[in-house]
Amino acid sequence: MMRGPRQDDDSVIENPLKLGLIQANPLAIGLLHASRNTRKLKITAAAECDRALLERSCEPEELKGVKWYESYNAILRDPDATTRVDSVFIGGTTSTRSQWAVAAAQHHKHVLIGCPAAADYESTVVMRDACVAEDVALQDVVPFSHHTRTEEILSTIAESRGGGKESTAKDDPLGCLGDLGWACARMGKLAYGVLNPVSAQVIHSEATAENVPVDVTAVVYFGENSTKPCHMHCSYVHPLQQSFKVIGDNKILRSRRLGVPAPAGTAPIRSKASRRATKGGPPWWTWGSAS
Repeated sequence: MMRGPRQDDDSVIENPLKLGLIQANPLAIGLLHASRNTRKLKITAAAECDRALLERSCEPEELKGVKWYESYNAILRDPDATTRVDSVFIGGTTSTRSQWAVAAAQHHKHVLIGCPAAADYESTVVMRDACVAEDVALQDVVPFSHHTRTEEILSTIAESRGGGKESTAKDDPLGCLGDLGWACARMGKLAYGVLNPVSAQVIHSEATAENVPVDVTAVVYFGENSTKPCHMHCSYVHPLQQSFKVIGDNKILRSRRLGVPAPAGTAPIRSKASRRATKGGPPWWTWGSAS
């Protein structure tokens, strides 16, 4: 049972949704930061056991309207109509989220839950059924799935294939793998230096009737025990592209178009962190911290 965000403009919100925090974690801290920018939501409740974490991570103004309860159960059971919450965010771990989601639903609270929502499918069904029974919303913290911009992105991705590059067995038997894929493999070799490739795994491939590869997704492993992966995708179909990712000990090297020009009228979607990291560098690569 999923519900999207309120569509009302901030200026017309008279009774914002009051949210309590159960098992606060970094996502809860992010919600506190974000709640300062809207009148649709107010975080008004948290438990004393999470107080040190929240005070250490938030500005005093962000916690100004928070009432501190002795326990999570006390948040759910507050009988005072002026202070009790309409909804709760449940952080914690996958082993405990289900039980708190059910308890919150039984106290008629909408449930916003961390991800993954539960450790297994059965626990997720239990949460869903509890929320349906009490007619409250259950929503996971994956904000892009509830954003109108996502619909535009999905519509673009769903466009039918077209164009591409012809490749025949006689003239180019290795197809995209020998052309675009060769450059990806060479970059992996450059990145890993003296290490040699030890294995390769083809995750997906498409070929012509003559068995010429036209779309290949693969991982080439370098080094002892295959500890250095080079992820690569090369394609002659829509869209014509070539990308790779090399994972080092401390950094990740990514390229989206090492030897292929960007299609007309398109622009890459990049994060602020990526733009900062690539300032002054070549246009075809980005650095990011290894996770």
